[in-house]
Amino acid sequence: MTRYFEVHQRDGAARTGSLYLNNTIPTPAVIDPSSLKPEAEGDIIYPGSQWHFGNGKAATQATLKLRERVGKNKLIIMPSCTYSSMVAGDVTCEKIDVPADEGPTGIAYSERDPETTRDLYVADGIGCHEGNPRRLLAELMKVRKNIAPDSALYAPNIALPENVAMLIYLGVDILDTTRATIAAFEDKYMTSAGFIHLDRLAELPCCCAHCSGTSAKEVKGMDKKQRARLLEKHNIATLEAEVALVRQRIRSASLREYVEGRCRHDPALVAMLRLSDVEYDFLEERTALFKPAPLLATTSESLTRPEVVRFARRVQQRYTPPEKDILLLLPCSARKPYSISMTHSRFRKALGKNLKLVQEVIITSPLGIVPRELEVTYPAAHYDTTVTGYWDAEEHRWVEECLEDFLLKHPYKHIVAHVEDEYRSICENVSKKLGLEITYTSDGNVTSPTSLHKLEDTMKELCSGLSYRGDYR
Repeated sequence: MTRYFEVHQRDGAARTGSLYLNNTIPTPAVIDPSSLKPEAEGDIIYPGSQWHFGNGKAATQATLKLRERVGKNKLIIMPSCTYSSMVAGDVTCEKIDVPADEGPTGIAYSERDPETTRDLYVADGIGCHEGNPRRLLAELMKVRKNIAPDSALYAPNIALPENVAMLIYLGVDILDTTRATIAAFEDKYMTSAGFIHLDRLAELPCCCAHCSGTSAKEVKGMDKKQRARLLEKHNIATLEAEVALVRQRIRSASLREYVEGRCRHDPALVAMLRLSDVEYDFLEERTALFKPAPLLATTSESLTRPEVVRFARRVQQRYTPPEKDILLLLPCSARKPYSISMTHSRFRKALGKNLKLVQEVIITSPLGIVPRELEVTYPAAHYDTTVTGYWDAEEHRWVEECLEDFLLKHPYKHIVAHVEDEYRSICENVSKKLGLEITYTSDGNVTSPTSLHKLEDTMKELCSGLSYRGDYR
């Protein structure tokens, strides 16, 4: 357990925290890699690789001397000679024998020689996988799973304004400005939506301190070195601003929504988000059971986010409905919980004294189905989604699967659906597939007097002679 890194708040695998060194570093953070040099007097120091020292013994001695010189309030990343995963497993390097209790330490993560007592782990070479979302995700998850939960993770040479939200969402705590500096010397002007080549800029789309006093034309007219330095300052400022915004998103428990929107600028990031949702266990065990912020389902990826999948699975695996013979399927409402909405108030009024004899289940996207007893739980009472009257094929398939699984596990003598449009289409598809008879009580508008009277009459007829057997409410 680390004594120098503390996690303050989590949102999925992302977290805000502090590295307590000579100066407290709030995380997620962006550092300047040049500050890692021993002579730079930074709070995080990397003395060099084992190749630089020649062997492990010399590297150990140099590290011990460095610790003695800088004191116990600076984090030293151990000299490493990590290899690519392509190198044979029997190739190893000498172990650096520097006790972890002599002060804060970091180490390059290695499958060949895993350690669990360091304050910081470096995902060495992670930048090589930037163009391969599947491999990048696999490497990040591997490191995050195999190090202590309260250790910081540093991913060097990969941070860009458009991808830091995704990297932090997957558990990275520290990034650096390497790519921002390289981009500046390539005449690339960074924005939160990706870079723009300087020669394509008619104006500078930024009001930072480095851009506000000049114009695109003036920047283009500078000599190469001067232009690169200005672009570097702008790029780093853009990167730091993005990380600061991500920190705030973590505090407000809304990072997932931000990531879903931010990744639209890059197909590789969209692929990475979708692949991460496939790794359900990794994200689910790091996702809170309840959040103070609403769950905003505005993209197709919202159907596979951990909170949605977890709710649907628990309805299927853990929920035991009251013993009732009649199932009433209803559409969702914009207001949550559903029962306080005007629409559902009318439904329940139409049921009258027969309400206790009926099992109510609400059909909705993205949650699938919500039994009335669970409508006040998270996220059933805390989500919002885009309402257009149009459901895409993925929504149809997902909600149909949820309803189908529920009906297979919980048979009813009578099923009534007071639904229209897409909801009715879903019910009809499930009814046909399972060979079930469903009675429909809506005539074009679920809240029209005619439809409500039909619902009332149907329920009176079905409930006639039934007695209340109790439920869990």
